[in-house]
Amino acid sequence: MARPRTPSLVVIAYDATKDRGLHELRLTVNGVRKWGDILSRGDTIVFLGVLDKVLHPLGYQAKPCLDSIETSIRVVKETVRKKVDGYVNMLLRSAQQCEDQRVSIKVKVIAGCPVKQVILQELMACNAAWVVLDRHLKRYLEFYLMHIHCKIAVIEDSLAVEVVRAHQIEDTDTVEHKRFYSMSKRVPVFNCQRRSAYIASLESPQICLKPTQGKQEPQRIKGRNQRKKLMGKQVQEPRERIVEKEGSQKGRKIHLRVARCFSCIASEHEGARKIIEVPGEE
Repeated sequence: MARPRTPSLVVIAYDATKDRGLHELRLTVNGVRKWGDILSRGDTIVFLGVLDKVLHPLGYQAKPCLDSIETSIRVVKETVRKKVDGYVNMLLRSAQQCEDQRVSIKVKVIAGCPVKQVILQELMACNAAWVVLDRHLKRYLEFYLMHIHCKIAVIEDSLAVEVVRAHQIEDTDTVEHKRFYSMSKRVPVFNCQRRSAYIASLESPQICLKPTQGKQEPQRIKGRNQRKKLMGKQVQEPRERIVEKEGSQKGRKIHLRVARCFSCIASEHEGARKIIEVPGEE
């Protein structure tokens, strides 16, 4: 009897210094899904971005090495966080589509250099089954073919995914482990109900309630079954209903108003209704 397949990692490596658009990310995910050999049920897609430059507060580009004195740790963390949040927002639709195959998407951004060494170290650490190299990383293809043990695919300039090596290799060199700053976040999946509620909350107008001049707003009673004591006797909160009836009596309108009726324990006419005639304006 065959053993059930263990879920694996499919790493999509890219240069985080380059800008990526929503259309490019969706085509990449769709291209990986079309290849039946790359992605299987229960796998995890990891968007692995390497940031080898950060903008220094003084205005120049600096290497994001933690051991370098010219790099601000706060700037590195803030830049990485913005990159992660940006990619997560652009991959929300793709994560919803991959949910049908029980495939999850995760974003991880590492600040370090050089790019090819950082990617190699991360692939060795996570033991990925596949790596899909971005079109900007194809210049390192020969390096990865020699040092990476997993299967390899590349993204062409047309954003199509092409398989370069469909088998794994055993003999690879050891990689020196270096310390880099990284941040990862899983792309959430919203169901239809939560998604509809979220869209409705954005489309619904904001209502500002203001009291009308000349009219007294009724006070809201706190508590559903709150009771008050009046003259030492318990009194239930009144109910008020207004009934308007127009009639003609010598050219005048007559309005009938149902006034508040208090139901008192000691009252002999509990629950009675009192009708008051209020003459209208001429």
